[in-house]
Amino acid sequence: MLGFCLTAPLLDVAAKLASTSVPVGQITAARFIVQCALMAPFIWIIGLPLSVARGQLLAIATRSLLLLFATFCFISAIRVMPLADALAIVFVAPFIVLLVGKFYFGEDVGPRRVGAALVGFIGVLFVIQPSFTAFGMVAIIPLGTAVAFAFYILVTRGLSRRMHPVALQFHTGLIASLFCIPVLIAAQGSGSELFDPVWPADLAL
Repeated sequence: MLGFCLTAPLLDVAAKLASTSVPVGQITAARFIVQCALMAPFIWIIGLPLSVARGQLLAIATRSLLLLFATFCFISAIRVMPLADALAIVFVAPFIVLLVGKFYFGEDVGPRRVGAALVGFIGVLFVIQPSFTAFGMVAIIPLGTAVAFAFYILVTRGLSRRMHPVALQFHTGLIASLFCIPVLIAAQGSGSELFDPVWPADLAL
């Protein structure tokens, strides 16, 4: 978890820097293509099967789409608003996870966790209010990231008991890439600021 907390912000910073010249859809697609490419050798080294049980395929696809939506919303937000503000709003996700865990999964949630989540949620409201004034509806987009990421965590929890984590990461990246690539191909030359891909020669010009 500490490793994730140390490295995840670097991914966000890279996405923020890229968003000034690369469409959001292309950055999102690159994130999952790279994930898939990085996990593929480990699939071979560990000797994990490439096939997925039919009963798990829908859950993996759901996980992929949730993370895809969360990533797209977040990059769309940081393209025009400060990274710190967007991250602060996304931190409403633990509050959503807590509520779903308590009322849907029937988990035992103590008063200290509820109190911590409420404090965090109030802090998010303090960030949203001036951000909404400055950036308009864009300030609401990170909430989409928070909701999607919260349910992504819950789906991941169920899958992690039945799948190897490397296989789970590989198939998530693969499915998300298969959704992204056709969209980029279709948007080629459309002029869409969000989806029309740019290539190194275009950036140099």
